[in-house]
Amino acid sequence: MHSYSTDVSRLKIISKIGTASFLASILLINFFDTIIQKIIMWIPYLDKTPYISSLAIFGCIFALFYFLFDKVLWNVTVKGISVSKTPDLTGEWKGYVVSKCEGKTTKTDVTVEIEQTWTSISITLKTTASRSRSAAASIFTSESQLVYYYFNVPRSTTVESMHKHYGVTTLNIIGNSKLEGEYFNCPDRGTYGDIFIEKVQKVH
Repeated sequence: MHSYSTDVSRLKIISKIGTASFLASILLINFFDTIIQKIIMWIPYLDKTPYISSLAIFGCIFALFYFLFDKVLWNVTVKGISVSKTPDLTGEWKGYVVSKCEGKTTKTDVTVEIEQTWTSISITLKTTASRSRSAAASIFTSESQLVYYYFNVPRSTTVESMHKHYGVTTLNIIGNSKLEGEYFNCPDRGTYGDIFIEKVQKVH
């Protein structure tokens, strides 16, 4: 998986995670004050560094809360309201691609697997002839679009005219179960076309 950009600011959520971590660290320090003080006495010079134990506890709690939100909580919906405005595209998608090259049009069945967290994503498109994997991506909530840059590797059994290449795909996010858009790849291939896929199941 790789990181992806979005037009939804993540700073507000990060600040909320920071606030929750600060409050949790205060409660933890007060509740386990005796144990923490004993640990400080066991570690050389730690008792001579003011607030270092409090900062360490805050840092550990923040890292834990951030990890939980990034992997688990970011796509939770409470009473129909999503915790994050970023759409969750995780799952297996099936459909077809209509490709155009040198005046010829072909239709190919495709399977797309999308893995996603709050900050990372991986998009893999498979056909009988090749497999492509995303290298960079952006989600634009204002436009309801997923745009990604991919690298395609043909299978060993494909024709010699196919070779490794790069390309860009733009998909319109339609509801929760449909993606439609277009793609194009490097100039030496000159191939472009349309993509139509629907979600089959969510990948856990």
